[in-house]
Amino acid sequence: EKLKFGNSMHLTAGIIIADVVGAGILSLAVAVAKLGWSLAIVGLLLLLALNIHVAVLIWRVKMDFPEANTYAELMEAGFARAPMCQRQFVAVFTPVAQHTNLFAILGLYMLSIGRALASLFPDLHMCLPTWTLIGSLLLLPMVAGARTMGKWQVLIWLNVATIGGTVLIPLLYMSRNGVDASRLSNSAVYAFAPLEFASIISALSTFTFAFSSQLMLVEIMSEMRDVAEFPRAFIGIASPFQIIAYLAVGILGYVYLGDKVTGMIGDNIPFGYASSGAAFCVLVHMLVTYLIKCIVISRAFHGTVVYKDVVNEDSPVAWTSWVVIVTFLIGCTYMISQLVPFFADAVELLGALTTP
Repeated sequence: EKLKFGNSMHLTAGIIIADVVGAGILSLAVAVAKLGWSLAIVGLLLLLALNIHVAVLIWRVKMDFPEANTYAELMEAGFARAPMCQRQFVAVFTPVAQHTNLFAILGLYMLSIGRALASLFPDLHMCLPTWTLIGSLLLLPMVAGARTMGKWQVLIWLNVATIGGTVLIPLLYMSRNGVDASRLSNSAVYAFAPLEFASIISALSTFTFAFSSQLMLVEIMSEMRDVAEFPRAFIGIASPFQIIAYLAVGILGYVYLGDKVTGMIGDNIPFGYASSGAAFCVLVHMLVTYLIKCIVISRAFHGTVVYKDVVNEDSPVAWTSWVVIVTFLIGCTYMISQLVPFFADAVELLGALTTP
């Protein structure tokens, strides 16, 4: 038997939101502080337009090559008439670039899960590696039981709701206490912050990381019931949600906290019911976002390590080998998450190295 596909347009929009609005949203206020709110708004809008443009280009190529179900397959189809050396380069470089990016991002998501658990239970004094290990154990049954992105539809919509909680809870707490009480000590707000080359690159790295959806779009389209509806899902639903969330966290978070803001936005409110609620939302959000990206990279490894057609088979061999592969990948991303245990630094590093 074969696995069943056929995600609706609305479910696809939810998957795109789960994929794109990931860890990058949590540190946007830090990036905004390096530019000032006016330049940050311009930068976010320009990158949104670029993201939409690239997504539509990928969709148009996908419509020309409907048999291509992965990003690597689409690139190979697009270069089918190119010289042999170019085709060989694309065949090797594309999957390496895609999977390196996804693997590094999964390490960041794993780190975010560990930090969310630590914030959710502040009275339990355990080190971050231990919390992250607990998070990896939470992930294992979720990823092991899902071989398609549309498998856990309830989790997709729960993720959309928790993104709202991740954004709104800290902002509502700050709004309730007012700017004076929320503003960090010796912190200021600028329309145009004093610019330095390093700060510009750092902010742009975070922004580009927050808008990096292109490496997942082909796989998302391949699970759709009707690929022709993709622009409606991406432009009509996912993109407006994305820019509203980004502007809310980035601009309002900066206005309330000032230019001394650090880390994730939830880190800047004191422990209490608000911080626990925000931590729970971040935890659910990161678990689902990890699930989406892990399925894509696990399917790629599944078809390479076992045999190509196994990725779509619903058989004991397919499921057993799948569990082994996802267990190995979760273990590897746990190790990656401990290499750069500082959230904002990890976001900037990934944005600068892997997103371009």
